[in-house]
Amino acid sequence: MDHRTFLTTLTVEQRQSLTQKSDMKGFLHLALHWKLSGPREKEQDLRPKS
Repeated sequence: MDHRTFLTTLTVEQRQSLTQKSDMKGFLHLALHWKLSGPREKEQDLRPKS
């Protein structure tokens, strides 16, 4: 069975459910990316000041 045959077996409601977009997952992914790749302290900033 190929994907076209499979899609013809679905009801309209099932197809709509599969194609609905969810922005929340994308926002969470983006927030995690920003958190992990945000500004980091430079090594020279970590040295004790004299």
